[in-house]
Amino acid sequence: MSGDIVSAEAQAMPQIFGLAVSAIGSATNGVVNDLTAKTGGDETAVGDGSALNGAIVDVPVAADPEVFGWGVGALSHVDNTTLSAVDSDVSGTPAAASPLQIPVGLVPQVKDLTLPVMATVSNHVADVTDVQVGTVPASVIPIDLGGDGPATARSNDSAPLMSDPSGMSSLSGAVPAVAGKTADATGKVGATTGGVPGVLGDAVDK
Repeated sequence: MSGDIVSAEAQAMPQIFGLAVSAIGSATNGVVNDLTAKTGGDETAVGDGSALNGAIVDVPVAADPEVFGWGVGALSHVDNTTLSAVDSDVSGTPAAASPLQIPVGLVPQVKDLTLPVMATVSNHVADVTDVQVGTVPASVIPIDLGGDGPATARSNDSAPLMSDPSGMSSLSGAVPAVAGKTADATGKVGATTGGVPGVLGDAVDK
């Protein structure tokens, strides 16, 4: 046995940003998140005379939970705009006679929550997430906190993105006009919080 490689590259980048919360007042929030990361690299092994020479076993793992783009208001006015771009690469391409790669990638996203409690909440969220694990993209799982509840939200899916608030031209054209699903107040949220009785409000999700 010679020239063998066993590797396990791991990347964990939890992110929490773009949360606008106000009680009895007003909140204006504008956040641009731009993240680029690379973990690991290419691997090469060469062996002769045996199947156990020059073998590569590669296990790249990416776990990047994200919580962003929340607009929550009680007796207030909230205007929240969040733009996010994530570009990440975990490991490279193993080069060997018979490489074995087991990629594991999961990107749960709790995003685009619009919750008014006797308030007006305007929530505008756009997201481009590209996490490559080995030779395959990671699974991006948006967690929907929307639902039907006593506070009815209105969705405006045709609303344009705000124009490059921080001069990040890389986002213009790259970030689709993602209106996300309006989180209609308490429905599924109430299931996890015990409910919000008597909720009245007006939410505009752009």
